[in-house]
Amino acid sequence: MPSARSAAVVSLSLAMLLIGINAQSGWLFWLAGLLIAALFVSWMDSLLQVRNMEAERTLQPEVFEEETLEITLRVRNRGRFQRHLLVVVDGDPGDEDPPKRIRLKPPRRRLGEILREGAAPENGSSPETNPIGGGLAPLLLSRLAPGEELVFSYKRLGLRRGVYRSWPVYFYSEGTLGLSRHCSRIDLPSRLAVFPSYVEISALPLLETLPYRSMVPKYVAARGDGLDFYGVREFRPGDSLSRVHWRTTARIGDLVVQEYEREQGTRLLVLLDNRGREGGRREARNCLDVQARVAATVVRFALLSGYPVTLAAYRGSEPLTY
Repeated sequence: MPSARSAAVVSLSLAMLLIGINAQSGWLFWLAGLLIAALFVSWMDSLLQVRNMEAERTLQPEVFEEETLEITLRVRNRGRFQRHLLVVVDGDPGDEDPPKRIRLKPPRRRLGEILREGAAPENGSSPETNPIGGGLAPLLLSRLAPGEELVFSYKRLGLRRGVYRSWPVYFYSEGTLGLSRHCSRIDLPSRLAVFPSYVEISALPLLETLPYRSMVPKYVAARGDGLDFYGVREFRPGDSLSRVHWRTTARIGDLVVQEYEREQGTRLLVLLDNRGREGGRREARNCLDVQARVAATVVRFALLSGYPVTLAAYRGSEPLTY
């Protein structure tokens, strides 16, 4: 893919050819040919840099929104030529439609900064963290010999809640002269679940109104202390005489006592309103994110406190429980 600098080189070459034709100057033809040759070499060099490359990604399968995600990339040169000044770019997990090609614009650096910090970092070096909220994660490889494998890690912050199944890795090069650029893309399957963040709370007045705590589902009948009749059984030593069922005792001639169902606490139902809202997609997504964080806080506190919880959300216009 030609760049703005390659267009400038072509324009300069054509100008030299025109001037050389009018002035009958051979050295202008020679300079114009040299520029065209340099452009062709740069185009071939950048093309060969991004071909025959392999990549593999390793990461944690589950994190929370506020946690730092560490990602490890393994890059290998499968070609027969050494790679130099090659940029490996890990794509954005949150990009639903990643581009086939990317274009990097490195920040401008003064000559003094280059002399102090170096023109190119060593292999495997990368920023400590990626920009918050996702984005591209570039890494510059100064050298990579044929058959050599490089493993490096970097960190991401602030990924939005959701399940990410795959995102691409790009290999980007502008060649030695920087007159042309090429990019190749490898789609790497990865599964990442980002859970909504939560807040540690010490009390919830809504749950304190529920008199009973039990992890047993309400529809499962169990014997215990309660008011609902469960059945009768034979008298056992230690049973209270107040529970004797005298009518059945008189009919069969043996002591029979009554049993009652154990009372179950009412399950806490948390309903997420994920239906479409007016005001734009971004506003609806932000509102749903806030709901998910509140729900995560309430559900976590309820489960740790021993209350049964049911989570529900809408599918279309009908609420479904999970």
